[in-house]
Amino acid sequence: MAHWVEGEAREGFEKEGLELLALLEAQLKGNKFFGGDRPGYLDIAASLLGPWRSVVEEVTGVTVAKEEEHPALCQWARDYSSNEALRPCIPDRDRLLAYFTKNKEMYRAGVRAMLQQ
Repeated sequence: MAHWVEGEAREGFEKEGLELLALLEAQLKGNKFFGGDRPGYLDIAASLLGPWRSVVEEVTGVTVAKEEEHPALCQWARDYSSNEALRPCIPDRDRLLAYFTKNKEMYRAGVRAMLQQ
């Protein structure tokens, strides 16, 4: 959200986001993946927090998950991104970065429109 959203709306988004990250953090319960030692459907559903996260953070200038606040989730992201079985499904980081950078204004417009509802 960086400079896309300011004031109370931004604070609300940040608070809600941190609460949701805390829920995911708790679900790992010492496991490498959400379902245990191997990736499953929930890991795939949460993949935005894996290889995509660093791209979103770079484009928006907002740190989504911090190591000191969500260590299990950050470790999960590293494990997810380096898992050999998942590697063929993970998009190329440079292509993702180019896509999100190219479409940044479209995402900003979407956030603004959502806030006006």
